Amino acid sequence: MPDKIRFFIQNISLSIATILIVFLLIEAGFRLASLFHTKTIAEKQRAFIDALAVPYSYGVVRPYVHLDLREYFPTGAQIDKPVLIETNSFGMRMREVARQKPAGVIRIAVMGDSCTFGWMVKEEETYPRILENILNQNETGRYEILNFGVPGYTSFHGLKQYERLVKQFKPDILIPAFGFNDSYESRFPESEFYEYLKKQRLADGLSGFSLFFNDYSALGNWILSRLANQQKAPIDEELNKRAADQIWHARVGKEEYKTNLRTMIKDAKSYGAQTVLLHLDLPNTWVKQPIHELAGELRLPLFDAQDRFVELGQTDAYSEASVDGLAPSGIETGGAPDEYSLLFRVYAPEWIKVPDCLYIVGNHSALGDWAPNKIRLYDDASHGDEQAEDHVWSLELNIKEPLLLDYAFTNSGPHGKWIEADQIYENTQKAIRHYHHIDLAKLKPGSLWRSPLHTLDKIPYEHWLVPGDPIHPNARGNRIIAEAMAPMIQQLTAEKD
Repeated sequence: MPDKIRFFIQNISLSIATILIVFLLIEAGFRLASLFHTKTIAEKQRAFIDALAVPYSYGVVRPYVHLDLREYFPTGAQIDKPVLIETNSFGMRMREVARQKPAGVIRIAVMGDSCTFGWMVKEEETYPRILENILNQNETGRYEILNFGVPGYTSFHGLKQYERLVKQFKPDILIPAFGFNDSYESRFPESEFYEYLKKQRLADGLSGFSLFFNDYSALGNWILSRLANQQKAPIDEELNKRAADQIWHARVGKEEYKTNLRTMIKDAKSYGAQTVLLHLDLPNTWVKQPIHELAGELRLPLFDAQDRFVELGQTDAYSEASVDGLAPSGIETGGAPDEYSLLFRVYAPEWIKVPDCLYIVGNHSALGDWAPNKIRLYDDASHGDEQAEDHVWSLELNIKEPLLLDYAFTNSGPHGKWIEADQIYENTQKAIRHYHHIDLAKLKPGSLWRSPLHTLDKIPYEHWLVPGDPIHPNARGNRIIAEAMAPMIQQLTAEKD
């Protein structure tokens, strides 16, 4: 080999070796720096999203995920055993399944958000798995339930997932269970946000070498995240404008919610699938009326898990308080004939400090029209309060509209404000709480309604929820849902047979 060529090859090899050494040193530096960095709660949640979903995709779950959910969220500290998240080759949290349905099997596709996914419960404790076990007790292997639940999904996500994945499995029964995330307030409606992501090439997801570089190189992850931040700049600019103007949107409006479900149901019907609707939004009633309206419109069976939880919760004490001299909760007649007289009551135990006063907030102008810390309650025997200084805070209101009222209580706080300074994208404080409700349409005008004696920040059925979490059913709550739905599925399949 001529000396010139040999010299050229040596120089190239040396350059490549130098580049590799520099890359390895930088990589080592990034990894070493991470050892001295304590992740914030937000960073842990971001790490969970990256571990579960394909980066920069629109929520497409990775295949073959293996992680412990407790490590990423504060509520995990209250769970004493591992909560393993393992996905199959299709990104579903369940065992491996074939796209082609086995002969003689009734296949059920359950779609939804983190409640269906199984938040802070083991896979065998999720309601889809419990439901499958119940249905197969007498006929082993007759029913196959596919769990398509994904944390954070709205019905808009669900429609995308249905078109991309679910319909490939040609289920015999479709069970859509969306709600809480649809009601969650954001600066962008979900459909508009998706269009922004598509425009900035942030919805299709990493693949090939870029995905490998992201997952296995700290330097690669840093480079790709910086590139993504540049692509997100126009979105962030619009976000900041809307934050300045205090613009909020439900992620999915009620009519769009019905349209999304209706589209899936219509397509499923085209290949012979039946649908059972599931209302699983436990904290509030945002989609309660739309899903009941849709069930009536399409003549579909519906199970309302919220109603069931409230019904069972009423068998337990609403309050830890024992207060004499208060009128019992319930309904009386004799009020003004064209309106409803409502007495709201909440007990604040002595150990709870009340710096200012307690407030009520809800979905009516008389309740602040969702703006907190505006409509105060009283513990001074005025404004409907029955006894002064008994730690029961009350307010009597008159409302004319026969609405489904959501209401909650807040303890002091800034006037009319939910949001914290570092939460400009989502209205978390408003969403992450439990709302009581009363359906005035079920009362006669002229009625006087006295609320149960609520206890501040206590959920009537909290023993069926994940500890410290008003949204997700625990293992017992999942079993309640499955046991209630099993007869509905059996009846549906019996009618088809």
